[in-house]
Amino acid sequence: MMVTVLTGCGQEADQGARQSAQAAQDELLLQRASERLIADFSKELKTELLSALNRGGPATAVEVCHSLAPQIAAGYSGKGISIVRVTNRPRNADNLAGPEQMAILTQFADTAEGYRPSIAAWSDDDSGKAYRFYKPIRIMELCIKCHGDKTTFGPELTGILNEKYPDDSAVGYRPGELRGMFVVSIRWPEGRMAAEQLADRSP
Repeated sequence: MMVTVLTGCGQEADQGARQSAQAAQDELLLQRASERLIADFSKELKTELLSALNRGGPATAVEVCHSLAPQIAAGYSGKGISIVRVTNRPRNADNLAGPEQMAILTQFADTAEGYRPSIAAWSDDDSGKAYRFYKPIRIMELCIKCHGDKTTFGPELTGILNEKYPDDSAVGYRPGELRGMFVVSIRWPEGRMAAEQLADRSP
């Protein structure tokens, strides 16, 4: 009787250890996939913005953000994975962070112990289980052309911002300030295959 009990306990312990190891591997896979997705999205958007700036200056770049950025995000979403950008100071109202996302942004804004590179969390609701990966977006020098001191904007840029974004609050930034964050959502296990394909391309 005692041998049976001890054997059962040992098997449960082994199973628990295997499950913990698998969970750690899954977490690493999802993190690598999220980082890769953000890197790909960021690279494509930056390329488009630089091209727009070279073609027609900040006003053209705003047009790209207005029409092309959502298309790029949609192109990288699917098969259980999605990527969006959110902020507490939106230019486009569609990018306003929700309550839970605001709480994450607050953590990124708190730099008392230095910048946080990312935050990951699991959610489990009526629609199923999902892994969410959050990465801050900080203002670069390039971004100041359209998000800096609005008194320095030219008439063309000012006009297009007033036309497309009359309630714009995405101005007044300085380099290094928190602009918002990327949110990658991966349905689990539906998004495993897509996550594995992304992770395989990680450096």
